[in-house]
Amino acid sequence: MSNKDFSEFLERPCRMKMRSGKEVFGVIWEEDSSYFFASSIGYDSYIKAHANGDLEACNNLKTPVNIDDIIIAESLTGIIPGIDMFK
Repeated sequence: MSNKDFSEFLERPCRMKMRSGKEVFGVIWEEDSSYFFASSIGYDSYIKAHANGDLEACNNLKTPVNIDDIIIAESLTGIIPGIDMFK
């Protein structure tokens, strides 16, 4: 997917199918012109660590991802990171 096509899925829990055929669930976000992936739980922990300035935890929680390797993305509607992800 291109950056423009993927923008609606950023910072939202999604189901994604990768070019390799693997299906993953999680959140992708942009930081310093790069994209990162974490599970929904990992992303919630990342947000908390970032708010507390814990850069070491942030680096351990994020995985670089190339959005060109994502061929299909589906937003998991009704789930807001950090608010109702774990109800």
